[in-house]
Amino acid sequence: MQRLLEMAKVAPKIDCESFYAHAYALYQANSLSQAAEVFQVLCARSPLDQRFWFGLGASCQESGRFAEAERAWAMAALLDPLDPYPHFYAAQCAHSLNQTDDAALALLKAEERTTDLEHPLHEVVLLLKEQWRNRCPALMP
Repeated sequence: MQRLLEMAKVAPKIDCESFYAHAYALYQANSLSQAAEVFQVLCARSPLDQRFWFGLGASCQESGRFAEAERAWAMAALLDPLDPYPHFYAAQCAHSLNQTDDAALALLKAEERTTDLEHPLHEVVLLLKEQWRNRCPALMP
């Protein structure tokens, strides 16, 4: 694994799809640290591919590395400003870090992007907003 990562860092061109498949398999196998390493290489090699930032964010968040995950979610949000998922996951990370103002702001950004009642996150965002209302003053009406 280490040799593979070292080769990817210095190789002029890597097969990003193969690396992505490998990173995703590591993530699915709950090898989160290794998955995050491969996703970091992919993010460095192809920083405009939102999938790589999603993989990095998810790997870090699932392993409890919330600050690192927040940075990955921020990049994912920049790459697709209309996507509510990066904001939603960033809100969870900020909440886990007891950053209530940041959590509230990110959750409100997710809510702005899920105004369609059929959106899969719509109800979840509203539920979290209600649950967090007492801890996050910015969510008060």
